[in-house]
Amino acid sequence: MVICDNMHSYSLKNDNKNEILTVILILSGFFDLIMNYAVSCLSNLINDWMIPIIFLFTYFSSYKIIYYLYNEKLWKSKFFGIINKHPNISGKWEGTINNSEFAPIAVNVEIIQTWSEIIMILTTDTAYSKTKCLSMDNEDKLRIDYIYLNKTRGMDNQELRNHEGTCSLLISDDLKNMEGEYYTNHHRKSTGILKLEKIN
Repeated sequence: MVICDNMHSYSLKNDNKNEILTVILILSGFFDLIMNYAVSCLSNLINDWMIPIIFLFTYFSSYKIIYYLYNEKLWKSKFFGIINKHPNISGKWEGTINNSEFAPIAVNVEIIQTWSEIIMILTTDTAYSKTKCLSMDNEDKLRIDYIYLNKTRGMDNQELRNHEGTCSLLISDDLKNMEGEYYTNHHRKSTGILKLEKIN
């Protein structure tokens, strides 16, 4: 996965992040015990004062490795999907922006997501936008709400060309479609419907 420098943390109602972090800490301790047992077999080769340092180093290393693997890869797997409540919506999406003021506009969306961070990048022939913050709600139907920053080419008015907006999308149960309304700020004063279908 390509990690974007502008990825941001995202929240999810009813998540179990604390429980998963606790499991990672416990697993880190388990692997740390194994590594320290191996070190103890070499105790005649190291000084006593080095043992606490080695313990801290191996524990920290175990935590970082396990967290990295879970954050980047394991959270998406079917096995960990049993305990993980974060839906995986990463990938490439295509769709349209529908607004009464103009004809439908084709859009491409790339969602880069890890267990802890996410960014949505939307592009059209004349515009580029990315999320500034995002939250998910899975209490009833899965929904994402986000604030985005848009940059539009080919417009003389700076305030209209670069503007912020909000969007709220309902996601289908199979995580293959999204649809919802977007609103731009007081400079653009526009609303419309965004429809997306996952293609990859």
